[in-house]
Amino acid sequence: MNQLQESLCTRAHAVVLDTLVVFGLGLVAFVSAIACGVLFAKLVCFVTKGKVNPLIGACGISAFPMAARTAHRVGREEDSSNWLLPHAMATNVGGQIGSVVAGGVILTYATIVLEMLGLIPIL
Repeated sequence: MNQLQESLCTRAHAVVLDTLVVFGLGLVAFVSAIACGVLFAKLVCFVTKGKVNPLIGACGISAFPMAARTAHRVGREEDSSNWLLPHAMATNVGGQIGSVVAGGVILTYATIVLEMLGLIPIL
């Protein structure tokens, strides 16, 4: 067997329960991020007495730039005078920055928390 054949991943090795669990968790995270964003935007819309379009809340996820384009298109279908793209893109970029900051915090403090819980040995 040559080196190329040894390095290929077969379907039997790729589709295992662990892989499906990771995909499932990703789907749950994506759906909950959109739902929480829309609910928070609805709260902001209520507090500002309708000055904020709740559709903007769906753009806070890191699906750049598709989420912004989709929100803009849906908003234009409802009201042709809506021009959500600049605001949706700004929210989208904010989601990107938030994801990077959250990832940095997790990477910084994960080992400290795991050591405190006794899940990894203290170095």
